[in-house]
Amino acid sequence: MTGSDTKDWVNRINSREPINTGHHLPEKVITNKSPSIIMVKGLNARYIAVIGIVVAIIILGAVGYLLFLKSGEEGSDGDGDENGGPNRPPVADAGYPITIMSGEELLLTANRSFDPDGDELSYSWDMDAGVDSNNDGIKDNDRDVLGMYIIYTYPPPVDTLTYIVTLNVTDRPLTDPQMKWDTSTVRVTILVNGSATPPDVMMECHYQSATPLTGPYFLVRISDVSSPEFISNFTFHIESPEGDSLLEGRVTDIMVVPLNATIRFIDTPSMTLLDQLDTFDIKDGGEITEGCRFYLYYKGLMDPVGEVELNE
Repeated sequence: MTGSDTKDWVNRINSREPINTGHHLPEKVITNKSPSIIMVKGLNARYIAVIGIVVAIIILGAVGYLLFLKSGEEGSDGDGDENGGPNRPPVADAGYPITIMSGEELLLTANRSFDPDGDELSYSWDMDAGVDSNNDGIKDNDRDVLGMYIIYTYPPPVDTLTYIVTLNVTDRPLTDPQMKWDTSTVRVTILVNGSATPPDVMMECHYQSATPLTGPYFLVRISDVSSPEFISNFTFHIESPEGDSLLEGRVTDIMVVPLNATIRFIDTPSMTLLDQLDTFDIKDGGEITEGCRFYLYYKGLMDPVGEVELNE
């Protein structure tokens, strides 16, 4: 390169004129004058979608958590059962009308009562609905005796007298604001003169073949009772076809006996009462065979209140 050429080169640089190096650059390397701005705008759409999803998840989670807390509070404030539902009131059942003699012990049971939520129940008895023994102005809410089963003796009356006994059943402590309750009444008649009217007991007999646990036996079922009475009021007697006494005793004594016992009583629906569907299993064997007769007696009366022949 000559001196004039060098001078010319320098002049071109100083004048900022394009230098032709023999290579051609692309006419447009960058087609976007503000690439960073467009890139951010393009990513904003994705960010907005992601952020929207995250926010929605957070909101739904918060709402679910609040609902969970609310349901937990409702379930723990005593206004619901163990399954979270509303606390339902119990159902009280004081039993059948009862007639006793003056001076006799009275047995009452509330075992037919129940709670639809399965709550544990408390039982209180007002032994005379005509007397306000706690002086609160209400005559049938006195807690004279407590318990599912009670034994009570009234003072001997001058003449035959009937008491209205009220059973109160509660599913919570009395101080619990969510406590629910129910009542049931039973008539107790105390006789001074005469004797209690015995019930009529209808029985039927079916023969049962041997099973792996028991031998063959006669099943005597109570088909009807004119007035259900406590089991403790009954005795039984089995006679041979010739009228000889084979076996006798109290019905209560044959309730809890082995399966292979000569006779056993099963109190099916009510417990403590002799009523419909109760059964006597009488083992077939020895002196007790087909043709024997089974008798039920009430309170020591001479005449049976029910009888049936053992047959196949």
